Amino acid sequence: MPSTTTVSISEKTVNLTDIIQRTTESHTAVVLSEHGKDIAVLQEITDYQRQQEENSFLKAITQGLIEARDNKLSSLDNIKERLGI
Repeated sequence: MPSTTTVSISEKTVNLTDIIQRTTESHTAVVLSEHGKDIAVLQEITDYQRQQEENSFLKAITQGLIEARDNKLSSLDNIKERLGI
């Protein structure tokens, strides 16, 4: 799992440009906090997109395992239709 850095946005000296540059160059997510509470994450876009693809893949695998467990397997034609191929 990539490392993260926490930055408090309560500080008057926060420089968003520097935070974005650090994120894009190091591929390190930055957790934004306010008054000691984490409120958001700033992440480089390709890292975010990759993470979304990985999440979708894992969800599909989980769904397939559930269908296999419940004997609700789909035919190859049905799968192709659902994937649009």
